[in-house]
Amino acid sequence: MFDIAVGATGEDGPGSQYDHGSVYLFSGATRTLQRRLFGNQERATWGASVLITPDLNADGRDDLLVGQVGYSPEWEYATGSVSLLSGHNGLRLQRWFGPSRSSGFGSALAFLGDPNGDGNPDFLIGSSGILSHKTYGGRNGGFFGYSFDPLIHADTSEISAQTGGSLQLEMDFPDSEAGLPYRVMISTSGMGPTWISGGWIPLTSDGAFERSLHGQHPPMLTGGSGFLDANGDATAVFRMPAGLPSGLWNSTRWFSAATAHPIAGQVRKVTVPVALEIVP
Repeated sequence: MFDIAVGATGEDGPGSQYDHGSVYLFSGATRTLQRRLFGNQERATWGASVLITPDLNADGRDDLLVGQVGYSPEWEYATGSVSLLSGHNGLRLQRWFGPSRSSGFGSALAFLGDPNGDGNPDFLIGSSGILSHKTYGGRNGGFFGYSFDPLIHADTSEISAQTGGSLQLEMDFPDSEAGLPYRVMISTSGMGPTWISGGWIPLTSDGAFERSLHGQHPPMLTGGSGFLDANGDATAVFRMPAGLPSGLWNSTRWFSAATAHPIAGQVRKVTVPVALEIVP
């Protein structure tokens, strides 16, 4: 667990990664280094801003926002970006890009909670170099508001081994994913992540994962694969019978869903992981 995050924008990464920047995560209790997260682009100022947030993906760990003011995506120079990272494994949960060149996007970060009551946490991202329409060539800066959407919602986090029960997974992908194929994947080992077909899946690869990845879902899961409806939504249900053996008590299954390109098969959108604990 980490309590302190410190950005070092000019540090070198592993090997020949010159000036990629890094973020140090320290324990507040012991002041010892827990993890170091490296940037992925030279002189992109990874770690220009850092902010520890509450646990947003329900994995039991606080998460982390990291600003990268000088980041250049393929389509523009130095727009800047901000990444939301899992505090459990450093996996990028979501990413936002600045509106224009040299906009200073990611220069400041603030967590707002859920002021509009839509169930999704909101953030403010500072953009210190954005142009103001009210000045002549001046860069007064500003803030942009964003929300984090986990793309999946579960109606429970545990099922009794003695009485049985069900877990309902409501997938709510963006409208742009409407009609695309989706698949629910399962792991009995953890939250990975595992790289497949152009994307990270926040699950650990094991037998259950490999079978579900290839559409071989257990009979207790219905709706494990198919096509999203016109709103980009789908529902899957995982049912456990009563009287499970004691060997399954206090075990956990993790679920995540992804959409894929209908022809190339590459991953497009991935949900956060959902944990289901089997309690006695």
